[in-house]
Amino acid sequence: MATSATIPNEYTWRTATTSGSCFVCNKESTAVLTNESNDWFYVCLSHLSDASFCREKKTADALPLSAAPPPANPPSGSKAVPAATGTAPAAPAQAAPTAAQPAAAPIVPAGPKKVILTTNFHFLRENLMRKRAQAKTAKSVVSQMPSVPRRPPPS
Repeated sequence: MATSATIPNEYTWRTATTSGSCFVCNKESTAVLTNESNDWFYVCLSHLSDASFCREKKTADALPLSAAPPPANPPSGSKAVPAATGTAPAAPAQAAPTAAQPAAAPIVPAGPKKVILTTNFHFLRENLMRKRAQAKTAKSVVSQMPSVPRRPPPS
C-alpha cells in the first residue's frame, strides 16, 4: 500500500435512534460520534466525559456560561434592584408583548457538541479504517483472479 489517508480528528456527538455496542467497552449505547469523512461509531456517555478518551473542542461561537443572557422576566416574587449609582429603577416603557410584537429573540442553542479524540483512540480509528480499506482492496483483487476448478482433474 502506498499511502494511508488520515481521517479528521473532529467528531460531532449525536444521538442515534437505535443502540449499538460501544467502540471502547462494547456496552449498548445510543451516543454516536461522527465526522465529515463518514466515520462514525457508538460510544458510552461515560467515555465522552473521560479526559483520556476525548476532549471538547472549543469553538469561537460558543459562549461561556457566564455570558448567558439574563432571563427575560424575573420571578414574580422578586423586586427590582436599583442600579449601583443609587437611582430608582425606571418604569417599564412598554406593556407586555402582544401577538403583534415578538417578545425577545429566542436563545439559539450552541449546536452539537464537538469533540477531539486523544491520539491513542484516533490511532485506533485510523487503523480500523485502514484495515477496512485493505480488506476492500483485497476483495476486489480476489474477484479478478481465476477461480479454482471444482472437480478434480480426470486421471
